[in-house]
Amino acid sequence: MDFKTEDKHGEGTHKMLSRPRKRFTYATVAMTLALVFAMTGSAYATGPIEIPSQAFTGSSTPNGSFKDSQVAVDEATGDVFVLDKAHGTVDRFHFNGTAYQYVSQITGFSFEAPGNAIAIDQTTGELYVLPWGCQECSSVPGKFYSFEPDPVEPSGYKQKWVHEFTGAGQYDGAALDSAGLPWVANSFGAIVQLSVATGEPTGKSITVSGVTPVNIAFDSAGALYVTADEFASSGIEKYVGGAFDLQFGTGGGHRNWGLASEPGTDRLFNVSTQIEAGLEEWDTSSGTRLAFDAPSSGSSNYTGVAFDAAHRRVFVADEGTQEIRVFALPFEFNLNVTGEGAVECETATEFETCANSYEKGSVVTLKATESAGSVFAGWLGCKHVSANTCVVTVNAATEVTAVFLKEGKEGTQGKEGKTGLAGSLGKEGPAGSQGKEGPQGKEGPAGKEGPAGKVTCQVKQKGKKVKVTCTVKSTSARSSSLHWSLTRHGRAYRRGTVGHGRLDLGQLSPGHYQLHLNGQKAATSIVIG
Repeated sequence: MDFKTEDKHGEGTHKMLSRPRKRFTYATVAMTLALVFAMTGSAYATGPIEIPSQAFTGSSTPNGSFKDSQVAVDEATGDVFVLDKAHGTVDRFHFNGTAYQYVSQITGFSFEAPGNAIAIDQTTGELYVLPWGCQECSSVPGKFYSFEPDPVEPSGYKQKWVHEFTGAGQYDGAALDSAGLPWVANSFGAIVQLSVATGEPTGKSITVSGVTPVNIAFDSAGALYVTADEFASSGIEKYVGGAFDLQFGTGGGHRNWGLASEPGTDRLFNVSTQIEAGLEEWDTSSGTRLAFDAPSSGSSNYTGVAFDAAHRRVFVADEGTQEIRVFALPFEFNLNVTGEGAVECETATEFETCANSYEKGSVVTLKATESAGSVFAGWLGCKHVSANTCVVTVNAATEVTAVFLKEGKEGTQGKEGKTGLAGSLGKEGPAGSQGKEGPQGKEGPAGKEGPAGKVTCQVKQKGKKVKVTCTVKSTSARSSSLHWSLTRHGRAYRRGTVGHGRLDLGQLSPGHYQLHLNGQKAATSIVIG
């Protein structure tokens, strides 16, 4: 598919050829280092991209086909509704992630000629269907139907009301304004507002002169767009507040059938069937055509268009091939490289390469590669970074910058410094004073003289240390030595043998002791506090 884009400012025309997906697209850009950048360009890249694998026909419907169709989409569910003019039905399709599948069908329209317009309230899900009617040319009055969601009904919808127009005129176009109110267009130039509750005219209307309306659309700012029939050359008329504001798409012979606006932007999509048949994208602030996509098949004849803002899809009814074509509206993706280096891009999207735009939800992996003499410094505009890799999920206009810096040269080694002077020897510090000797402990009481001998003990304390020395005087004529034992709290603590003289018990811990001689009970008590 050849896809032409026209520069909005008239600076040139470019041509982009679709091509097989490449795993990596290699780009090297040398720029003056600039760490601060600003977003430029539109919110998305110019021009929808067709997804042939998602196109669908009416072969799965009870009718087996549809012909001369109009299309609408419920943004909350992504369901697509096709008004089949030939059979007088509305077929509903649901996207399963890969393809659009038939779900249900609404029947019961009473008219002789093919239907012409369908619209949906994105808040309530209510459907509005306008079958074609021409009072003066076929005696078939124009009728306008309203259907509301009803899960009990097999089709999922039930009729709310039907309004029959009185008076002459051919009713072709229908659309909802930004407040959700339905409007219908009469070929005599009257565009009439109807009640949501009853379908009756509210008394409010817009009269457009010099134009035979075919279809109408409102943008979110309230501006009205009207297309002319195949016999007029006025193209698309823009009305603000009911007054003429701008005219674009002229050139004569345009058979402008479908209109769809993108909420919150100056974008308008139109399908035409003569001169340059195809899908057109317009900037409504200036009347500049931004993009044009011609059908890939010579038998194609576009008759209807719908825009899904939630999923960024454009749906085109092709009368010639009797199918609904699906286009993705990609977001603009700007990749900047500052300094000397390269960036490789990888994406899983099959119909786009790493260029200047991506479909909503596309995951793009960027990999930075340093050039000789450069160092990769990091990413700007990327949240998910791992070393020299950046992963971006494109859900809006996106700009990412890879920053490379020049590699610094290694400095020369400095000269060796002079040897420092040796420090002088410090003076010896004064000697510490000797600690004082603790007071001498009190002399314990003399032990009672037993049959075995007499013991006299002295206790000396220095700090926490207690030293006990005893003098033993034996009274036994049978032995020159005595057996002694020292108990503490009733348990043996120390023992030994001693004759007349001095008994050194050594250092004792605080407590209550008993000194026994030759096992006799008479003993000396030693209490150390």
